[in-house]
Amino acid sequence: MSTVAATVRAVRPLWAAIAVAFALRAVIGLQVNLDLGIHRGFDFYGFMADHLLDGRGLMWSFYDGLGEKWANRAPLYPLLVAAVRFVAGRGSPSAVVLVQAAIGALACLVPAAFAIRWGGAKAGLVAVWAAALWPYSLTADTALVEHVVFAPLAGLSVFLALHSCDRRSVRWNFAAGAAAGLATLARLTFAPTAAFLAGACAACRPRNLRWALYAAGTAAVLLPWALRNHHVTGAWVLGTDSGRALWVGNNEATFRSYPAASIDDAERELFRSFTTDDWRRLRVRNDDEVAQDRIFREMALASMATRPAAVAWGGVRKAAALWSPVMNPGPTPVLKLMVFGASVVALFAGTLAAVVGVPRVRADLAICVAAAASFTAVAALFWGQSRYLAPLHGIAIAAAATWFVSRRARAGAVS
Repeated sequence: MSTVAATVRAVRPLWAAIAVAFALRAVIGLQVNLDLGIHRGFDFYGFMADHLLDGRGLMWSFYDGLGEKWANRAPLYPLLVAAVRFVAGRGSPSAVVLVQAAIGALACLVPAAFAIRWGGAKAGLVAVWAAALWPYSLTADTALVEHVVFAPLAGLSVFLALHSCDRRSVRWNFAAGAAAGLATLARLTFAPTAAFLAGACAACRPRNLRWALYAAGTAAVLLPWALRNHHVTGAWVLGTDSGRALWVGNNEATFRSYPAASIDDAERELFRSFTTDDWRRLRVRNDDEVAQDRIFREMALASMATRPAAVAWGGVRKAAALWSPVMNPGPTPVLKLMVFGASVVALFAGTLAAVVGVPRVRADLAICVAAAASFTAVAALFWGQSRYLAPLHGIAIAAAATWFVSRRARAGAVS
């Protein structure tokens, strides 16, 4: 009985942090995200969820009359929205907020797991509280975007890759691959990171077996989605939006508004420049989203080939937008700059201190840097904004928490 009581006392602060995390996310989500209309369903995720509930399937009608899209968005988040709306009704956006607040609160356990790995239980407790109060998560976790499922799955996939590298048992490689597959189903641009992590898992002996298990875990998650996409599009694809994204992110006109304003503003300006022949060329493929996306890709590559220096400089600007401490896109009021900018700068400083001062963090640095590099490469190729880097904030929170605890321990030892 004493062992049970000790365990309860040990985990009580952890669950207290999760309870606070849920309460804050619920209040902010209900007061801010609902008031802004984010949960009224006027976006592709909401449309996908509603179309599924209507029996039409997981699809949505692309804007500007470019046809129905069945495979150009990752399925995990709209499936979550559809499940909540199926239970609570479509007229209850607050239910989605509350469910996402609960998921976001539980996601604080991922930074705690990293911190426990690097610095023990005390570091884990600091990390879970820091994650519970992290400004980006407080606002983004209850918005109608995929962040709330993508962020913890991205962090979990990195954690399991690290875990599989220092364990003799190879079964963790399957779990790491499955987590990477789920993160990809939350946001398709995670696929390059999944490939990086596959290489990391295969760095330890037996290499071939570890790589095969990682690939099997990833395939077990992704294959059903690929099979479904083959059924509805006739092609073996995970998504059908890379061509349009490449065109939008590398057009000369894009940077007239982006990154100061939303990439959506740049896209609308690009579409306004289309001629009748341009629209006809695309809309004739409305019943074949794979072929339509191929046209966008051809347009993008032709434009990029004529201005390679400008494309390279644009990639630098897009990567800078990803890493900017100023929350973008959109205007940055003083309060917003103080809260988000100062917190990100402090987080970067704490992470750097951990890399320098904590050997256990330094030992895992290569895989964590590879994940950050793949995020940066994707942003440079397509586009970046501060929200896209937020899934890696949990790892940085864990590193900073580990450094803080180790510093306190050293100070106590000196005293």
